[in-house]
Amino acid sequence: MSNDRIGKAGFHYQTVLQPTGADYEIDLAVTVTPLGAVSRLEHALNGFADEQYRYCQRCDEARSRLSSYRSRDGGVFAFLDELRDKRQQLSEVDDELAAAAREVANNGALISDEQAQLSVQHAHSCAAQ
Repeated sequence: MSNDRIGKAGFHYQTVLQPTGADYEIDLAVTVTPLGAVSRLEHALNGFADEQYRYCQRCDEARSRLSSYRSRDGGVFAFLDELRDKRQQLSEVDDELAAAAREVANNGALISDEQAQLSVQHAHSCAAQ
């Protein structure tokens, strides 16, 4: 940020605030005294130190999570057996629904393949809940 100001007493000051990778604006109206401008700039600079500290904490937390993720990479999924059972149950439900749809079709009720597919999708959504 760059501003040129000329105050009541004819003083002239320029403010420049350019943190890397960020865009901050500090309101420095013409009526702001040099001491007020310095106070606003100090406040902004103190905020940068706090913000840098928070970013460092977030970075450290992310590194910690990353090492945790890497330790599990390539390992066996803890719920693999349960997942296989659920997939088997889902396959059985699919088969039952397809058989029921064929039975309805064979008994003279007209049901399209699209309607049968919608029935299967509905059963999937119910099973997922």
